[in-house]
Amino acid sequence: MFQSTTVLIIMKFCCFPHCAVFCFSTACTFTVINAIDEDVISETFKTKGSTRIFQTENTTDVYCRSIFACAGICLSDSQCCVASYSKAASTCRIDTSERCCAETETLDEWRFIQRNSYHDCTVNLKEVAYEKPAEQSSVYGGGYASRAVDGNVNTYMHTDIEQSPYWSVDLGKTYQIKRIEIFNRIDGAISTDNCTINLKEVAYNKPAEQSSVYSAGCSALRAVDGNVNSFMHTNIEQSPYWIVDLGKIYQIKRIEILNRIQGSKTTGERLRDLDIMIGSSHNEMQICAHYVGPAQLGDHLLFTCGHVECARYVKLRLTGTDYLHVAEVKVYAVNDSCN
Repeated sequence: MFQSTTVLIIMKFCCFPHCAVFCFSTACTFTVINAIDEDVISETFKTKGSTRIFQTENTTDVYCRSIFACAGICLSDSQCCVASYSKAASTCRIDTSERCCAETETLDEWRFIQRNSYHDCTVNLKEVAYEKPAEQSSVYGGGYASRAVDGNVNTYMHTDIEQSPYWSVDLGKTYQIKRIEIFNRIDGAISTDNCTINLKEVAYNKPAEQSSVYSAGCSALRAVDGNVNSFMHTNIEQSPYWIVDLGKIYQIKRIEILNRIQGSKTTGERLRDLDIMIGSSHNEMQICAHYVGPAQLGDHLLFTCGHVECARYVKLRLTGTDYLHVAEVKVYAVNDSCN
């Protein structure tokens, strides 16, 4: 059913003047499929660039080779009015939300598809506080107000100790605000039995790899780049994993995982049944902790490894079949060696 619909759409677009000479050759299909960088407007649907639908309980991801095939799948489903397509991931995301009220995000490599017979009710969310003017009641050390909107989880704003300290940001204009997210500072010291231990983060910008890559912008390094707005992302598969090489063996005290901050409720809940593993080599990994979950978008998860502390590698592995994606992984160690 989908195949015949797709062929019909491709042949229809072949009737455009610039493609007319190829209407009865395979070269025409090749030309149309590779024209997805341009917006398309037809009698049945239209497209626009750099837009992806958030994944929700109303979306379905299917393997697809072209934006026209994706449009054909949507057009053949009476409940589908919007979809999005990634050529890099060969993925078509079909949305069947009531009245087309689908939330979208701006993302390169994805294109948005909408049926012309439906009213546009999509909601495109964007982060509006990044690098906007900010102020606070006082400043401790270098903890300026701008640190809270610089996109870097390794910096933070900090006031003096005082009555009712505050921080505020000027967004520049009035917005209809849908969501506010706050990340607590992630470094510092811990105290045990009246002994203060200074920890340092040792995973930042270290080499990392993962079992598969969902798209070009979701590589393993995204989980150690210090930016909570990016994230690593595997394909859907059995026991997907991510691993970082710390460069040498450390005495590990704490591992922190920041779940991705953008998406739907079900997107955040994919982080579940997660093994946190550490070891001196790829072949000598031990369970540090297991997270049952499910997590929510923006969750900040903390794990300690008990008696198993000395390791060079830290690995995250889902025990089931799903996507694996996290925004950041932080590894805190006591010192540079583990004797």
